[in-house]
Order: sequence, then structure tokens, then C-alpha cells
Amino acid sequence: MRYKNIKVFWGKGIPAFAKATAGRQGIFFALGGRSKNLFKIFMSEELNTNVTPTSKPQPLMKTFSKCFNVILTGDRDASHQAARQIRRLVYGSAGDKFKDIASIIESAPKEYEKITEGFRQENFVIAVSVMYFLHDKESQPDFLFPWLFHLIQHPNGNIRQAAVRMFRQELGPLTVHIRFPNEKSAYRLRLSPEQADFILFKLSANLNDLTKNLWKPAYKRYKYISSLPNGPYKSIRMVLGQLEDDCGNLD
Repeated sequence: MRYKNIKVFWGKGIPAFAKATAGRQGIFFALGGRSKNLFKIFMSEELNTNVTPTSKPQPLMKTFSKCFNVILTGDRDASHQAARQIRRLVYGSAGDKFKDIASIIESAPKEYEKITEGFRQENFVIAVSVMYFLHDKESQPDFLFPWLFHLIQHPNGNIRQAAVRMFRQELGPLTVHIRFPNEKSAYRLRLSPEQADFILFKLSANLNDLTKNLWKPAYKRYKYISSLPNGPYKSIRMVLGQLEDDCGNLD
């Protein structure tokens, strides 16, 4: 798949450059991986974002709060379509429409606890993950990690995949000081290297604890993470694989 207007940004916070380029159909990247690798911070096309042919198209909502209201209160089709409209709203909105994003993301765990229907949980989590990179917690990048630890163990594969992507979106900035120790111009969090290391160590320890609880003898036969059976164990290993690639073994 080809993408147009690919841009790499240096020295600015993610919310700032997202607002500056909104409406230009740009695709945003943060440096990640080693060497020449680039780490994508936008939602992958792997998630099922297509509206079913039998669904009646809904008019494009103009605010994030309206989209989330429909996600949480609309019928199955309306909730599904509202979740898929979040992406269009993120990349096509004027700057003044981003003011609701920070509060929506910060309150996501508490709002999620109120949701009882499976389809609505999926739509809500996917919608949050699409706008997650616009949060304003650069000085506290692990603010949603407890919630993400819960989501990555969910039986719904789309919810787990959304959690994987939100975890991965933090790994690029958190590991810049490790991958590029002498690069002063690289985008960095508002954290010291020691603070970033502490967050990374806790993340690694917690994820490894989860894998110990989920591990099965049958997994011995699989050489690659990609070949593991779909499930929480595989999702967690995907995050650990990215973490180990970026900064080595943190045990």
C-alpha cells in the first residue's frame, strides 16, 4: 500500500505537529526501532475499519464528543460507524476541535468501566486508540498503562490490537535516549533518561509477569511471535518484541 505526504517530525510535541498538519492527509511517524527503521504511530489498516455494506451511512459528525456520544449510546451500526469516523475527524479537523481529545483520552478507563456491551467496548477502544497519539501527557507517558494491561488480555482481538498499538506509540519517544544517545535534535519526552528507563523497566517487568501467567507448553513449538496462536499471550509478546528490539533485554 502506498501512502502520500509522509512526514517525519523533529523537536515538536505530537499534539502540536498533528494540529499543524490536520486536513493535509499526512501520515505521522515517530522514530522507532534501530538503524533506519521508522516506527508508525498511526493506527494500522489491520483493524477492520470497513462499514458493512448493509449499514446505512451516517452523516459525518463534526466533534469528537458527538462521535463518542453515539459510540456509547447509539445502536450497533451507528456506534460502529461513529468509531470509524474518528479517524476522519482526527486527520481532517481544524485545530480548535482538538480541545476535547485530552479529556476524552484521560477519562477513557473510567468511561470504559461503564460499558457492558461487547461491540460497544470494541468501538470505544478502537476510537480512543486512533486519537491516542494526541494526548497531552508527554511528561507522564505511562498514565494509561494500567488500563492497557487490562485491555491487552481481553478476549476480543481488535481490542487487544488497539492496546498493542497504544503501547507501541509510547515506545518510540521513551527509547530515543537509548537508540540515539548523541542525537540532541531528536524528539524527546519531557522526562530525564532515568525517568524513561524506570518506566521502561516497569513496563517490561509487568508484561513479562503476564506472559508467565499466560504461557502454555504448546507455545514451545513456535519459533516466531507472528506464528503464535492469536490471543493475549501473542499480543503481549508483540509489545515485548518491540521493546527488546528498541532497547535490548531489560530483565
